[in-house]
Amino acid sequence: MRVLLRVLFVACLFFGASANLGGKSPEAGANDEDLARVEQSLGMINSQSNSLYSLDVVRVISVQKQVVAGVSYTYVVEAMRGDTENPVMEIIVWEKPDGTLEVQSSSVKYVVKSEPSSVLGQTLHLPGGYQKMKTNDPEAKSAAAEAARSLELEPNTIIVICEASAQLVNGINFQLELSRDTCEGETFHAKVFRSFSNEYTVNEVLSDVQHDE
Repeated sequence: MRVLLRVLFVACLFFGASANLGGKSPEAGANDEDLARVEQSLGMINSQSNSLYSLDVVRVISVQKQVVAGVSYTYVVEAMRGDTENPVMEIIVWEKPDGTLEVQSSSVKYVVKSEPSSVLGQTLHLPGGYQKMKTNDPEAKSAAAEAARSLELEPNTIIVICEASAQLVNGINFQLELSRDTCEGETFHAKVFRSFSNEYTVNEVLSDVQHDE
């Protein structure tokens, strides 16, 4: 009986370990350790870049984890570069068994930019109607980055915020006018909700043609 129990115990350990190896598994949400890894990774990327502006993390959108010799993390990150650009990047980071990090790859999925705006930013204090926002408002750029995830975009596509407004409810509703490369082209009308716990829901993204129907 003891031999049987020992065999079952060893089998559980073997198959349990095997289940964690290989495939990537999505995490429920990013934690402080994930944020620290991303900040350190962006620091490594900045040190090898010739850009005048460094990349700073805005938020970690998603994380996948894969157990290898150490742990491999795949992060989708909204970063900030200067005052007008927010690139959304995929960063693959290897945390070695000794705890050190190595950035194995980084790529820009798309970039959210703001159109020059003369609109004065308004602070949302009370619920009510929509209020105009500056297109370079960090909240508007994060909402636009979330909306752009629902579009089929080539790597490094530029998404421009042409207009933005927000409404304070039990969270914040955003209405955005977005376009590729320039506001002179096709426009997308997006509605995005952000809860007070910073969870985003994209309610609608329509092109000019769909919006007019």
